[in-house]
Amino acid sequence: MLYRHALTGQINWYEAAAEMEAQVEWAIGSGLHLDNLDSHVHFHVLPAARRLITELGQRYHVQAWRSPKVLSTLTPHLTWTDLLNRWSGAGPMIAPQYLLSMHQWGERMLEDQRLRAVLTRPGTVTELVVHPGYAPDPELPVPDQLPPERRHAEVDLLRSAAFRSWLDDTGLALISFASLHYVAA
Repeated sequence: MLYRHALTGQINWYEAAAEMEAQVEWAIGSGLHLDNLDSHVHFHVLPAARRLITELGQRYHVQAWRSPKVLSTLTPHLTWTDLLNRWSGAGPMIAPQYLLSMHQWGERMLEDQRLRAVLTRPGTVTELVVHPGYAPDPELPVPDQLPPERRHAEVDLLRSAAFRSWLDDTGLALISFASLHYVAA
């Protein structure tokens, strides 16, 4: 629905900009150090939102943002968000080459050879999205939330010996967005 509103001109971008800045200000005011900017369901890849995120990044000295290049479970290739990314241009923000969601892949990521081939290409950086919270958010509609048991499953997989072994076997290393600009250079 969000994309439909954006594509049909039903989003007030001045309000969106004010809300984005308020969220950045809240995070900084809460003592958080921001090392990347992103949005739910890749809203930031829309050209107008991308410009706003880029401006916020420059104003608050945040150099990275979430990659819109989602590795799909059906085929570990790019999805529709890559098309939007091509429209919006690269800009000054850096991003991992891909995004991999634990919610979508689960334990399958440990066995999928196609995914392994993509992730182990030299110089490839992939954001691993994990949903570690446990309490449902009363502010969000139920369909927009992962149930606690799914969140537990993601955390359990990350803590597992199988995941650590997979990292070792593939030669992958975990880094943070704060390190991304070193890797990109």
